[in-house]
Amino acid sequence: MRDTDEFKFNVNLVLIDLFLRHGLIDPASSEGKQLRAGLNHGLSSASPGHKARTEA
Repeated sequence: MRDTDEFKFNVNLVLIDLFLRHGLIDPASSEGKQLRAGLNHGLSSASPGHKARTEA
C-alpha cells in the first residue's frame, strides 16, 4: 500500500466501523445511527446473511 496508489475498495464496511468508533463519523448523528444499524443488522432483507426477524 505504501508504494502504490491502489486502494482496496471492498474494505468500506471496515472503514465505516472504524470511523464511527473513532468519531470521524459522529455516531450520535442520524447518519451515524443509520450506518451503525446497517452494520449491526444489515440494511435490507436483500443483504447477504440477512435473517428475517420474528416476534416472540
